[in-house]
Amino acid sequence: MLKRILTCCLITALYGVGYAQDMHYWTNQFGTRASLLGGAVVGGIGDNTAMYYNPAALTFLDSSSISINANLYQIEDIRLKNGAGDKKDIAGVRIATVPLMVGGRIRTKSKVLSFGYGVITPVDFSFSTVVRSDSRYNIVDDQESPGDEEYIAQLNIKSYLRETLVIFALSWKLNENTSVGLSNIFGNRDHTYLKSITARMLLNTGSTDLVSFNDIRSMSYSHISYSPKLGFNHRKDNWSYGVTMTIPAFKIWGLGSVQGDISGNNIDLFGDGRIDFLGNERQEDLKTKFKYPLSVSAGVTYSGIKYRTVFSAQYFTGHNAYAILKPAATPFLRPGSEFPGETSDKYLQVMYASKPVLNAAIGIEYLKSEKLIYSASFRTDFSAYDKKVDDYTGINAYTASWDIYHVVGGITMKRGPHNLSLGMNIGIGMDSKFDQRANFDNPIESEFLQSKLGVAKASYFALGLLFGYSYQFAGTKK
Repeated sequence: MLKRILTCCLITALYGVGYAQDMHYWTNQFGTRASLLGGAVVGGIGDNTAMYYNPAALTFLDSSSISINANLYQIEDIRLKNGAGDKKDIAGVRIATVPLMVGGRIRTKSKVLSFGYGVITPVDFSFSTVVRSDSRYNIVDDQESPGDEEYIAQLNIKSYLRETLVIFALSWKLNENTSVGLSNIFGNRDHTYLKSITARMLLNTGSTDLVSFNDIRSMSYSHISYSPKLGFNHRKDNWSYGVTMTIPAFKIWGLGSVQGDISGNNIDLFGDGRIDFLGNERQEDLKTKFKYPLSVSAGVTYSGIKYRTVFSAQYFTGHNAYAILKPAATPFLRPGSEFPGETSDKYLQVMYASKPVLNAAIGIEYLKSEKLIYSASFRTDFSAYDKKVDDYTGINAYTASWDIYHVVGGITMKRGPHNLSLGMNIGIGMDSKFDQRANFDNPIESEFLQSKLGVAKASYFALGLLFGYSYQFAGTKK
């Protein structure tokens, strides 16, 4: 009986996969020039992106402005080489238009108080793939089924994640060189995820005896939260220094649902005879629990006559494994006499975990003239994925374990109050020890008509065209 329970618990451990870049905090950057500088602007560069990077820097601007920033076109390619077996890659390519930021600064009569606002999309990611195997393997002992059995298996994954932030910021100048600020960040996080795996074979018994296993699980949730971000900025001569701290978000509202259908037909899981089993459940209106990290950032900016150099680093805390959605413990696998205690909370809980991350970025601007600026940057984008979450049964929709490195270059053109930025972003990531999420090679019945999992090679590539526009209503930037 213990063997049966342990084997059943492996069902979810074998089949949990997702491809959301939410495990990376620095995949997207925001604003016109800030994007070209890799987001290394905590020390300040003199535009309204300060309301996101460091609200304290807002008060050093002399003009009201509005800006629009986007990746006009972005190509993302995610590939797990041998992810479902030898030469059975799990892959997905996405070409999309991704809006990143719309925002501005409101000019007031006060010389010490400034306000900013913005809408930002830090995560806008989707992934869809199908992997199929159609072959013949000697799965069953020849005394029962002589020769190789016909075998067909298929893996389907769909994941869509979008996170939108609405920001209201204020900045207070303490003296000529120093200011403090506060950004009020309201976030809406939407995630839908579906994964299904089916595996079937025909016994060579003189009849068309079908043996099958399927695992179909999905979840969706929306989560609204609020987070304050505190900032400090000091400027003197050619140097500008900044420090920020983002408090973990407080939940305002959140609901989600989970659904699962797991079944086996005529399958010999335990070596003591063929059985049928079924698990099916759907639960709605589940309260969400999503933990954002505490983060601290610091940056410095040096502005020379022709060159400006910027550097920033940000540290994010981690979280131990927990359930975003926790369904009630209702009966799941049936018949209960064969699978006692196998309840929905084990198989349909949506698990999440994150490890601490330290990212850094460096950028440089060359002021060719008053009307033309060249920019280039490099930044790290390390994954917060914690593999300890794999130890839990349930739905694991977050597995982007690869670290990414970004290189960005472009230009900013000024024409009166109009600033236009154009550039290109290249992101490359890899994980050579990514655990397989399915294996259709040489399947065996005790592994749910699959083979034991091995190691795959994960790779990520992104190519984006950056576009940014800002308009200054009055005054001159410092």
